[in-house]
Amino acid sequence: MVDMMEIASKLTQRTSEHRITWKPTADPNSFAAVVGKLNIIVWAEQASRWDPPKARLEVLDGKGGRIASVKHDSYGPGAEQNPELVELYEAARGAALNVDEQLKELLYTLDSDDDLTGSTSTA
Repeated sequence: MVDMMEIASKLTQRTSEHRITWKPTADPNSFAAVVGKLNIIVWAEQASRWDPPKARLEVLDGKGGRIASVKHDSYGPGAEQNPELVELYEAARGAALNVDEQLKELLYTLDSDDDLTGSTSTA
């Protein structure tokens, strides 16, 4: 059987190489990509904002049928951690939401002498 963590690792690698296009879905914590003939979905949830995110990866066929998936099964002490899934989620989220470009723009704005309030009015 194919190791889903190997697939997660390769998806993360190809995402960092900008070879996979991730898009946001209707769920703000879910991101999707098409790789070959398959649909890939990754999402995360948190029991509370203080808990680390629990990520899930699903591979779907062209009709939306699940081929394979892997996820965290529980929360709390002793819960299995899958850092590869969290890393994939963060990479997909960053790519889908163009996080790097937005943060570069923020740094540029902070380094400039312009008004930082976003206000266009003059006094």
